[in-house]
Amino acid sequence: MLILAIDLYGIHPFTQAKRIVLKPGMNTLLGPNGSGKTMVYQALAAVLMNSSPKGMALIDNKAAQAAITLQDKDGGVHRIARDFRKGEWLLSKMNPETQKFDSPQNDPEKISAWLQTMAGGLDAQARSLLFLIDRFRLPSYGAMPETGTLPLPENIASTNGWKPLSETDALLPNLQPPEPQKEQPTSGSDKTQALNDLEKQLEAMEEEHDTLLQKQDQAKSIRNRIEQWQEREHGRKQMAEAEAKKYKYFLTEGPLASSHLRDFEEGEKERNHLLSDIEEETDLVKGDLDLYQTTQGPIWKDPLMLSGIGLIVLSFLLPFIVTLSGLYRYLFLLGVLGGGSLSAFAYYKIIRRMAITRSLKNTLQALDEKRQVITEEFNKKNQIVFTYLEKTGAKDLVELRSLQTAFANLTHKKEANEKEITRILDGQTLETLDKQVEELEKDAAALSEKLKGLEEVSREVYRLQENLRKADTDYGSLEDTFFPDAGLELTSAQEEASFYSAIFSIKKDGSQAVQREQLNQNAGQVYRFFQTANQKPLQVKNDGTIYLGERSLYQLSTGMADQVFLSLALSTLVQFSGLPFPMLLDDPLAHLDRRSKAVVAKVLQQVSKQRQIILFSTDATPPPESGHTLNLV
Repeated sequence: MLILAIDLYGIHPFTQAKRIVLKPGMNTLLGPNGSGKTMVYQALAAVLMNSSPKGMALIDNKAAQAAITLQDKDGGVHRIARDFRKGEWLLSKMNPETQKFDSPQNDPEKISAWLQTMAGGLDAQARSLLFLIDRFRLPSYGAMPETGTLPLPENIASTNGWKPLSETDALLPNLQPPEPQKEQPTSGSDKTQALNDLEKQLEAMEEEHDTLLQKQDQAKSIRNRIEQWQEREHGRKQMAEAEAKKYKYFLTEGPLASSHLRDFEEGEKERNHLLSDIEEETDLVKGDLDLYQTTQGPIWKDPLMLSGIGLIVLSFLLPFIVTLSGLYRYLFLLGVLGGGSLSAFAYYKIIRRMAITRSLKNTLQALDEKRQVITEEFNKKNQIVFTYLEKTGAKDLVELRSLQTAFANLTHKKEANEKEITRILDGQTLETLDKQVEELEKDAAALSEKLKGLEEVSREVYRLQENLRKADTDYGSLEDTFFPDAGLELTSAQEEASFYSAIFSIKKDGSQAVQREQLNQNAGQVYRFFQTANQKPLQVKNDGTIYLGERSLYQLSTGMADQVFLSLALSTLVQFSGLPFPMLLDDPLAHLDRRSKAVVAKVLQQVSKQRQIILFSTDATPPPESGHTLNLV
């Protein structure tokens, strides 16, 4: 079984769709913390081992999917995809004739059974225990229980509850049809020469593939510039329309000086204060005028005038009543004099009220004239402000200020927009950018057509490597000790699963002693590569505890405990060397010293001759002697 490519979408830190192309043998994925190594590792585990996606960082508002393109031992190409938001799982196979993935399988039980068959009968938990090693399983990370038993992974999900993933939701595009099959070499030297030629061809094609990606990225970058220019140009038109409709007067006359606005405000305050005083004085005068006008009436209605006239009339009627002799003569004189006096006093009062009324009216007129003078002087002094108010349609100074501020902001935005347009174009024109995109896309299309057989060449390289590996039995001193020809021959899935259970859950009666002794022997040999002076045996006892000499695993230092654990984990693979199932390692070497890393790297190089290795690491220390190395950033 060979993983050809991994596709991720909607999973941090990959904001865009990410494709990782793998090769046979050793694959080292390098990247610093945060580059997405663990996310790729968990995605692989979720798809191949059916483990829980718990802990995966999904991007909001995007479909979260992972898909794996793989090749089985017969050369068939399959695709397994999972949608982590919808909880869906899909298996499909490439049709050799149409070169498209069809016949999708969405039954979780059948997919699980297919994966188990591909793994030689190992179920999901067994695959996880054998072929997944991450730093959190190491004793140095606290995964070791008090009894010192071998740490096992957690959160192994069952297939229950998964819904089918529709073919339209599948992530991977259809692979390109392979090139016509060439005549296959037969002899070992011919195979080696063919492999070398294909590896050179694959390397050249991968360089062209990198060039293709660069051209696609360049075209995308230029298209983004064009889109940015279009957005800026649209903004320019909108601002021009706003200026023409709302700020037309400002365009021709410019904004009003702040000094005019300040003088207008100060003058308005002074004017309002003076007019307020005039209004108060006017109210007082009007009150007095109303009072006098209310008490003032016609002369013939004045009581004193009527009394005086009546007294005079009675005095002249007196002779007709009595003879004017004696005292009556004085009554006549008193009546005439008294009536005249009353009439004269009444007339004086009327004349005086009329004079006061005229004076109050004159005062009111003077106040009104003063009000008009103040208003005219204010209007004349601030004529320019009133002109702006009229031309701009502003109701008052507050609205005028608001319009001026909005116009200033619009002007600033226009300037910034023009600078951004200049930056985007960078001395070029839109026509030039369009032409560049056209040329890049044309080159990319030509390269894409040229690279149609890339994956077929990769599969052919792997096939030749596999043939050469089967013919090559001399693996050197490390291989002689690590892969002795004494492993259990697995003839059925049930035997394999039984043996696997026996390794990690040894019965107390020791009925599985043969397998345990073989595991102890292999692990001890590997551990001596870590500790050359070690003569103490490494044992997994009947109760499942792990001992180095007389000390159990949890009594060792964390560095030694990690070395023992890795010796055991890698040694179990000898019993399953007939299963070419990929092995995934998520930075298990981070806390090892340089020499220990070199030991593990050498062991993995030997293991990679039997199966595909995918190692996630923060650095390339020590660098792999062979294999495929790629950076996630």
